[in-house]
Amino acid sequence: MQNKQNIVASRIAEKCAELASLATSHGLETLALVLRMGVLEAQSHEAPGRVDVIPSPPRAPCIVGCWNWDVTSNKVYGTRQFAEFYNVDPRLAAAGAPIELFIEAIHPLDQDRVSQAMEIAIKTGEDYEIEYRVVGKDHVIRWVRARGRCWREEEGRPLHFPGSLVDITHEKRIRAA
Repeated sequence: MQNKQNIVASRIAEKCAELASLATSHGLETLALVLRMGVLEAQSHEAPGRVDVIPSPPRAPCIVGCWNWDVTSNKVYGTRQFAEFYNVDPRLAAAGAPIELFIEAIHPLDQDRVSQAMEIAIKTGEDYEIEYRVVGKDHVIRWVRARGRCWREEEGRPLHFPGSLVDITHEKRIRAA
């Protein structure tokens, strides 16, 4: 049974990698990031513990993870790294957690601005891109860049809001210096 699951996970990783390349070639960067996270997720099922995060050059922005917010049920599904970054139990994020749990980790001075940007993206269908601070369990403040888009049904009702999160703390520190 485990071998069959590994074969399926390997095929999923291959397909996600192919689609990520296609998305990049068409300028769909958020989709490409989500698909690259799919590659990592599938690889982690092939060999648990093998892949933890997307490798990045030293001091480069680091992809934290991806999410998909089911707007109608108010459940956010996120990768393990994404959940941990927001101090949310990864098992809860895998099963779908209310967005309010993730908002709690956003720096209090940024919460309203982030909520407003999400509301605008939901109402208009425009791309969501924002930089803000997240307070970790260790009380360390990290800067992130979030990107996503709310997808709608034909009648215009919001359905889901996938996106990606990049840690830009080092970039912010360099600019401030």
